[in-house]
Amino acid sequence: EEDSALCCPVTLVLFVDPVHPGDGFAYERTAADELSASGTFTSPMTRVELPIQFEAAADVRAQARAFRIERCAALAAFAREAAAVQPAMAVEACERASEYLAALPPEEVR
Repeated sequence: EEDSALCCPVTLVLFVDPVHPGDGFAYERTAADELSASGTFTSPMTRVELPIQFEAAADVRAQARAFRIERCAALAAFAREAAAVQPAMAVEACERASEYLAALPPEEVR
């Protein structure tokens, strides 16, 4: 249920440290680094070879952080409601929330 615009097209996971390599797409930095390990960056989306110049995608990063924070709040509310009738589902919701929280800087986790 994660917005695909907030997920790396290579790793398919929610962004933590997205970068723009100049092809109009954002990639997780670790994926972009791996794609450029040979000394050039060939866009997996456009197949165009680009210079290795990654710019931080601050806008995408902020959107992914906001999504995580909103989703954690929703998961916590669900876990509180489900705990009495479906404890296993409540635990699953808490585990998912902990995955989102782990990707946030400590100062953003309350």
